[in-house]
Amino acid sequence: MIMLWSSKVMNILDGVTSIGSYAFTNLNSITTLNIGSGMTILESTFPSMIGLTAVTIPNTITKIGLTAFYNCYSLKTVIIPSSVKSIGQHAFGACTSLTSITIQNGVTNIGDHA
Repeated sequence: MIMLWSSKVMNILDGVTSIGSYAFTNLNSITTLNIGSGMTILESTFPSMIGLTAVTIPNTITKIGLTAFYNCYSLKTVIIPSSVKSIGQHAFGACTSLTSITIQNGVTNIGDHA
């Protein structure tokens, strides 16, 4: 089993190391996403999850890639841990409700329109 979810919360379990691009596109009922500690790169994985308001990014993630959370327009707050070195183009593009983003020390590259 790679994940558990109720009607509103999705937990990607520890040990999951990769998820394909656009795997959760338009999964609109999820409001909270908790990513387990096995993942290292998020690349186009969660775009257009329009109900998503909160995400927990673990300190194993080193890259938030191209369009990872694009058009998650209900997303309000993001904390990017110090393990993240790169934030890709449009990673949080069109997240129009985003009011707070905290980037810990460690990020060395931020793409256009991230």
